[in-house]
Amino acid sequence: MIEVLLVTNSAQNIRIAWRHFCTDDYNAVSAVNNDEAIKTLVTRKSKVIPVFYCGSDTDCFIDFYRKLRAEKKTADTPLVVLADAKWTKALSEYVHLKNTCVMGVTVSSAKLLDVMKIAATGGFEKAAPRPAGQSDRR
Repeated sequence: MIEVLLVTNSAQNIRIAWRHFCTDDYNAVSAVNNDEAIKTLVTRKSKVIPVFYCGSDTDCFIDFYRKLRAEKKTADTPLVVLADAKWTKALSEYVHLKNTCVMGVTVSSAKLLDVMKIAATGGFEKAAPRPAGQSDRR
């Protein structure tokens, strides 16, 4: 089971994104305050994957992202962003986000589960394994 913290700036946004996390694959909680979300991530004993739903604007997301990366205990935490169509391209192509996967909120449940499994096993910036017999030397 994947532990999820769904973060956004309104209860309405939680309801929009929550449908993805109502299966037996997830144990999900939510936060509508960035400081509360960071506190939850820092204090939880088990590994929790934050999922930020970026709805009508990106200001709240940028604030959350900065706090997530500034906190020593969460600096390398994988982050999944579900974004409305108008933000998906901007956040995935024009902004460099460390250890982050940006997806549209209409992503299929199967695709999201695949991404969440990657996040749960270390994130999106792990080096790909080298084929047997290859080394780092050039």
